[in-house]
Amino acid sequence: MVKPKLKADATREAGRMAAVTRQGRRWLIERYLVMVSVTFLLGVGAVELAARGESTSAWWPAAGAAAITLMLIPRSWRLPGAAGIVLFTCLSNVVAGRAWDLSIAFGFVNALEALTVVWLLTRSGPPPRLLAVRDVSTLLLAAAGGAAVAGVTAATAVTVFAGDEFLGTAMSVFASHVSALLSILPIALAWRPDIRSHGSSYRWLQPVVLGFAVLVVFAPANQLPITFLIFPVLMWGAFVLSTRALAVELVLMATAVTTLTMFGGGPFALDQWGELERRVVVQGYLLTFVIFAIYVSAARVEQLISSERVRRREELLQRGITGAPIGMLMLQESQDGEVVALQSNGRAQASLGIALRGPLEDPSGRNGPLTREEEATQAVLVAVRAAAKAGTHEAHPFEARVGDRVLALTVARIDDEADSTLITVHVDDVTVRRSAERAVRKALRDERETAIALRAADRQREEFVAAVSHELRTPITSILGFVEVLLDDSDPDPESREHLEIIERNAVRLRVLVEDILALTAQSKARSTACNLGAVAADAVTDLHRTARDHGVDLRLSDTPAVFVMGVRADLERIVINLLSNAVKFTPSGGSVTVEIDVNADPVVLRIIDTGPGIPPDQLSRVFGRFERGEYAKANQVAGVGLGLSMVKELADRNGFSVTLESDGVSGTTAVVELPRTTAPEFTT
Repeated sequence: MVKPKLKADATREAGRMAAVTRQGRRWLIERYLVMVSVTFLLGVGAVELAARGESTSAWWPAAGAAAITLMLIPRSWRLPGAAGIVLFTCLSNVVAGRAWDLSIAFGFVNALEALTVVWLLTRSGPPPRLLAVRDVSTLLLAAAGGAAVAGVTAATAVTVFAGDEFLGTAMSVFASHVSALLSILPIALAWRPDIRSHGSSYRWLQPVVLGFAVLVVFAPANQLPITFLIFPVLMWGAFVLSTRALAVELVLMATAVTTLTMFGGGPFALDQWGELERRVVVQGYLLTFVIFAIYVSAARVEQLISSERVRRREELLQRGITGAPIGMLMLQESQDGEVVALQSNGRAQASLGIALRGPLEDPSGRNGPLTREEEATQAVLVAVRAAAKAGTHEAHPFEARVGDRVLALTVARIDDEADSTLITVHVDDVTVRRSAERAVRKALRDERETAIALRAADRQREEFVAAVSHELRTPITSILGFVEVLLDDSDPDPESREHLEIIERNAVRLRVLVEDILALTAQSKARSTACNLGAVAADAVTDLHRTARDHGVDLRLSDTPAVFVMGVRADLERIVINLLSNAVKFTPSGGSVTVEIDVNADPVVLRIIDTGPGIPPDQLSRVFGRFERGEYAKANQVAGVGLGLSMVKELADRNGFSVTLESDGVSGTTAVVELPRTTAPEFTT
C-alpha cells in the first residue's frame, strides 16, 4: 500500500514541476512577443518621422527595444530571438514604405546591434542595475559598441542599396542609435525597488517644468540659442527622480526634441544646414544631456545607498550599545581636557547610578561635560585620566568603589585627526563577583589551614602508632623467648605445655599484628634498588615451610632463574611473606600452595596459587580494605584482623607494583603481582 502511494505522489510532483516549467516558458514567450511588437511599432514610427528622401531615421528607439528584448530571454534563446528581431524590424521598414532590400538589411543591422549590446552588458555577469557610476560606464561602453556596429553595417547597406555617402550615414546612425540606447535601456536596467526617489513632494513638478522648457526652446519658428535652459531642469530631475523615471523622461524629451526639430523648431533647424548635419547636431545635443543626466542620477543613487547603509550601520551600532550585556559609555575629550558624554546604555547608567544624555540621545546636542559632583562620574574621570597618562591605545582596566558597590572600568582611547579624542568605557558591576572571590579565597585559606592541621595530626598519629608498636616489640620478644626456654629446657606436664603453647601462639599473632601495623603506618625511607625476586620468593618459602607442614599444606616454588625487579627489598619481602602466609592459612590440610614467576613477561609476574575455598568474585575488590575479612574467614573463625591484604596493597602501590586476586569462589585463589623489570646489579649479595 505504501509503494503505490509514493509513486502517485512522485507522479503528481513531476506533473507540478512540468506545469511550472511550461508556465515559465509561456511567460518568456509572451514577454518576447510583446517586446518585438514594441520594436515593430517604434520602427514604424521612426521611419514615418524620417525626412523625405533620407535612407535613415533621425532617431531609432527600436534599437533600445530590441536590446531589451534579448535581455529578457535566456542566453540560449538569443540567436532565435535575434532572428525574430530581423523579421519584425524588416516588416516595420516595409510597412513604413522602405524598399525590401534596404528593409531586410536594416533588420539584420538591428539584430546585430542588439546582440552586441547585450553581450557587452552581460559578458561578465548580470546586466548592470545603474546603482553606481561604474554601471553607467558599462552601459555607455555597450551602447557605444552597439551603435558603432549599427553605424558601420547600416552605412554599408545604404551605400550598396541607396548610393548614399558612407561616412555621413555612419555618423548619423551612430548618433541616433547611441542616443536611443542610452535613453531607453535604463528603463529596463533600473527596474529595481532600491532605486526610488528620496526627494520632496514637489519633485513631480520637474517633468512639467521640463516639458515647458522643451516647448519654449524648440517651439516652431524659434531659433534662439537658449538650449542651455533644459540642462538645469534635467539635473533637477537627476537629483529628485528615480533612475527609471528619469529614463522615461529622457525618452519623451528625445522624441519631442527630434520631432520639433524636424518640423523646423528650435535653434538646430537652420536653413544653411543639411539634413545630415542637423541630425548629428541634434543627436549629439541629446547624447550630451542623456549622459550627464544618467551619470548624475547614478551618483545620486550610489550616495543614497551609501547613506542608507551608514544609517543602518549607525542604528545597528546604537542597538548594539543599548542592548550590550555590559555597561558602555562613549565619551569625547577635547584638547583642553573637557570630557563630554556622547552615548551610554541603560546598564551603564544603572551601574553608575547616574543619568547621562549625549548628542545621540538629546536632539539639541547641548550636553554638558562630566564633572566631579557625583562619586560615579568622579570614578569615571579618574579612570579616563589614568588611561591618558598610560600613553597607549590599549584598553586599561580599573576598579572603583562607588558607595557599597565595586565597579570594573575598562577604558580605551582612540585619537583622531580632529581636536578631540574618542573614549570608550566598559562598566561592569562586579560587587557580587568580588564578594564571591573573597569567599572563595577565604575558603581556600581555611582549607589549606585544615589540611596542614590534618597532616600534622596524621604525622602525630603515625609517630604514636610507630612508637607504641616499637615499644610492644620488646615485651613480645621477651615473652616468646621465655616461652621457648620453658618449652625447651624444662619438661612441663601436659597441661602446662598446653598453656605455654597457647601463650606462644598468641604472642606470635601479636608480633605479626605489630609488624603489620608498623608496615602500614610507617613511610619507608629506603630507596628502590634491583631486587632478586627469585631469591626473595625462595626465602619466603623457606621461612613458611614449617608452618605449611604443620598445617598439612604442600608449599613449593617452581624452578626459576634469577630475575631482578625495582623496589624496596623490605617491602617486597613483606608482600611475598603476607601473600604466602595468607594462602597457607586458608588452604585446608591436604591442599597445596605453589609459587610461580613468569620471567619472560614484562613487567615480571609473580603468582601464588592455592587450592583453598576461594573468594567470591563480588568480594575480590573488598578484601584489600583495612580490617576487611572474607565470609569464609568469618564463618570458620580463621585467626586474623584483616590487615594482611590491605598492607600488601599499600606496599605495592608505594613501590609501583600491581596486585590483584583471581578466584571463581570455589576452586582456590591466585594472587598476581606485576613488578617492573630491571637489569641485574654489578655486585649482588
